[in-house]
Amino acid sequence: MFSQLIITCPSSKTEADSIMKTSAIKNFTKTVAATMSAVFAFTLIPMALGQNAVIAATAITKDQSNTSLGVSGIKDPTSGGDTTSPWTGSYVYFGNYNGPIKFRVLHVDSTAHTTSEALFLDSDSILFDKRFDGASDVWKDSELYAHLNDNSTTGFLNSFTELEQQAIASNTKLNGEKIFVLDEGEATNSAYGYGNTTYSCASRMKTGGAHDCWWLRSAAFDIIGHIDVYYVHDEGFLNGGIVSDNVAGVAPALNINQSSIMFSTKIKDLGNDFGEYKLTLLDDKLKIAVPDGQQLAVSGTTVTVPYLISGDHAANATRASILILDENNET
Repeated sequence: MFSQLIITCPSSKTEADSIMKTSAIKNFTKTVAATMSAVFAFTLIPMALGQNAVIAATAITKDQSNTSLGVSGIKDPTSGGDTTSPWTGSYVYFGNYNGPIKFRVLHVDSTAHTTSEALFLDSDSILFDKRFDGASDVWKDSELYAHLNDNSTTGFLNSFTELEQQAIASNTKLNGEKIFVLDEGEATNSAYGYGNTTYSCASRMKTGGAHDCWWLRSAAFDIIGHIDVYYVHDEGFLNGGIVSDNVAGVAPALNINQSSIMFSTKIKDLGNDFGEYKLTLLDDKLKIAVPDGQQLAVSGTTVTVPYLISGDHAANATRASILILDENNET
């Protein structure tokens, strides 16, 4: 797919000429191939120009005021030491299960389940009811584990697009799964915004399902001799539930590889540097570069950038996200 990107500078030809002189533009082919491989959303973030973003077919205008490289603009949650306060932090919309799934950002630079830094997310609500298992309290052998990582039309993993599934990190510290539920330690980790006690805690309260309760993946011992797993009660305390009973619902958790995130755009400001975000993901099956024999051109205040989109997903590309750097390769 060959086309041209037209950038109109807001002030003068001098400003347009300055773009042509930058190292990023001189080496545009290399920069684009390395920084912009795989883009689905056509958004121009012309920070070097200081103008509003050029945007197509979207309700959100991405510009330097709301969009950051990678996850640099997202902040870790408030400590969960206060058991009476609700969970406070940022959210990311990712995937779709009867509507966009809203996730809590537990840790921006997590390596809890991965070998490289990832965005650690936990569903803000209980998405559906399901028993943990028929008889086992072992997470990797459970029906819940299998359902969450099933990519068939009836499995939960199918709630994410191919590109989103590529971005979800495999859990190298558990069993290689992409989707899981929190364990007892994670649900009581104040660094994740949850209270560090097993007693009632407002930050762990979620709504959804039949009971407003959600499963954890940690086995629990019941003095009656039942096979139990921990779950979070609707009042926010940890309790043991029989694995075969429909006593809790499912609030899935996952990690997104930071290397798969090109931009994060704040779509709602929540104050205290927190917000709700959407992500622009990289796609290794989509490439963009200046075609051989072509070069940028300046006419007055207009810079014309010829580009060629290639790769297995080229036919599906309708938009491209482009970042313009200054002569020091800075935004």
